[in-house]
Amino acid sequence: SELLALPGSAYTVQLTAAGQGPQQVSFRLAVSGRPAFAQPAGVTSAELRSLDAEVKELRLSQAERTLSLEQPARVLINLHSAPIIDLEHLALALGEQRLSLDAHYETAGQKLTARAAAHGLDVKQLLAVAGLEVPVPSTQLELGAQVSGTLHAPVGQLTLSGEVGPPPQLPLPKTAVKLTADFNGVQVKGQLAIKTLGEAAASDAFALSTR
Repeated sequence: SELLALPGSAYTVQLTAAGQGPQQVSFRLAVSGRPAFAQPAGVTSAELRSLDAEVKELRLSQAERTLSLEQPARVLINLHSAPIIDLEHLALALGEQRLSLDAHYETAGQKLTARAAAHGLDVKQLLAVAGLEVPVPSTQLELGAQVSGTLHAPVGQLTLSGEVGPPPQLPLPKTAVKLTADFNGVQVKGQLAIKTLGEAAASDAFALSTR
């Protein structure tokens, strides 16, 4: 087979999309991609074999909140014997919040490696920017995760720490949480520490273990 780029490496595809939804939600997406084709011997038509795409803009807004890319992200799709997908340098910002993700997935064997991180994560704001008014408490969380293995038997580590505000309409105090967990398939080992903040401060810790 011969790889083609129609006509050469300068061939690119541009995609832009924008729209509006309920709850004053709007989005905008801009992607530039470079496809590569293969023309097997004796076949007159070319087949798409890979795509190298750059996500230049990704923006989701609701009222005065905006979730957007901090830098261009890269998506690589290899369509040879079995599709392989890579996501590189995905970095999103919402105010002071930061989220990042790099991932590699092979459809053959469903193999996966991924690394994710979040800073100042407020679940309530993230839901709101998508137009979802869900009665959840405000949060201020730090998150880190690494995963490898397969979809059916993932292996990795998860850390989560920060503060969780009082649940809406419930007279409960703000809480500090810290979670560390190692997982290997269905086995999980770790520790969860919870501390209530304020005048009636109290703390407790729990060991996590599943088989």
